[in-house]
Amino acid sequence: MNANRIWVALGVALTLAVPAALVTRHERLLASGKPVLLALRPVDPRSLMQGDYMALDYDVTQAVTRTVNAEPAPLGLLRQGETLYAFLAVDAQGVGRVVRIGTAPSMARPGELALRLRWQQSSPIWFMRWAGGNAVLPSHSYFFAEGEGGYYAKARYAIWRVGDDGDALLEALADEHGRRMDGVAAPAGSG
Repeated sequence: MNANRIWVALGVALTLAVPAALVTRHERLLASGKPVLLALRPVDPRSLMQGDYMALDYDVTQAVTRTVNAEPAPLGLLRQGETLYAFLAVDAQGVGRVVRIGTAPSMARPGELALRLRWQQSSPIWFMRWAGGNAVLPSHSYFFAEGEGGYYAKARYAIWRVGDDGDALLEALADEHGRRMDGVAAPAGSG
């Protein structure tokens, strides 16, 4: 086997290994992460260009954004893409509420759940430290089958799985009682 074939084989192996590792990591988080309900803020669930989906906005991110924008340094001067953590208290129904914010998951106190967020700058000059921006979670939209917009418009929570390091994945949407919404059930006998 010549050197070119070895490099090609190595490139193909890496191309397949990296996404496989990410999928495995995400599957592990979905299986073992702590579930938490995050209250949704109402947003229009329809896009003519993308089909039926729900744009997601959360009470948690709004609370963090208000707090950071009102604080002096260091949190009040975050740069684009910087990481911060919302420390959540999770009530008996599984709903998470922000109790404080910080810069590392290790700052979590007993009974708190660390949730990793990214800072999105409002300033057009992204490299400058500028007070103003938004805290964001990784998932901003939830896609579903065409015609189910009315069903998902009733969603009041998003179910997230959160790891010990603050990583989080959106698992599903939930109704006002915290029950998972898995789509419109097919009529009986439809086959």
